[in-house]
Amino acid sequence: MLKLVTLINISPRKNSEGIIRILNKNNIPMTLGRYGRGTATDMMLDYLGIAEKEKCITFSFSTIDMAYDVCKKIKDKYKDTYSFAIPISTVGGKQIMEHLSENMPESSQKNISTKFNKELLMVITNRGYVDNVMEIAREAGAPGGTVIHARGTGAGDSEKFFGVTVGAEKEMIFIATDKEKRNVIMQAIMKKAGSSTKAGSVIFSLPVTEILI
Repeated sequence: MLKLVTLINISPRKNSEGIIRILNKNNIPMTLGRYGRGTATDMMLDYLGIAEKEKCITFSFSTIDMAYDVCKKIKDKYKDTYSFAIPISTVGGKQIMEHLSENMPESSQKNISTKFNKELLMVITNRGYVDNVMEIAREAGAPGGTVIHARGTGAGDSEKFFGVTVGAEKEMIFIATDKEKRNVIMQAIMKKAGSSTKAGSVIFSLPVTEILI
């Protein structure tokens, strides 16, 4: 069985159509796109020569080596793209697995050494508290983040999760960081903007591997 990953690309919004074309052209079987915004300060944007905060986040499914190959092509054309992969442990349904793998050649099963020495922190916070959460995260060592708008879908007894109303308007913050910094950043957010505060943040982490930073 092929070992699949979720490939995530974060890039300026103006690159979105071009990136999706590259993914499709290289037989990546399924891609989902979402617009968001970066959280870098204006001073940092000026320093890096980046003028655009609007972001496009794509979620694709492939083997790890297909992810590396397609990201090389994306990076060659769009230098300001950040890519990483999350391992998939299980796919629900034989037909779905067949659909995902039908265009993946046998050569895509070659072994590529991957070190999951990065963590993707996912913070779910009440709308309007993103800047506060990111200030706390930066003070704890986070390099920056990408935000997308979301809405909870809790119903009945699940509407409250540790005192947090999950059906309200939310923001999701994606922060990629070194594994060694994970606990410090998470603890700072939980202490200053956690579920007992007005921000009502819930945070968890996933192991990821960087691809072509």
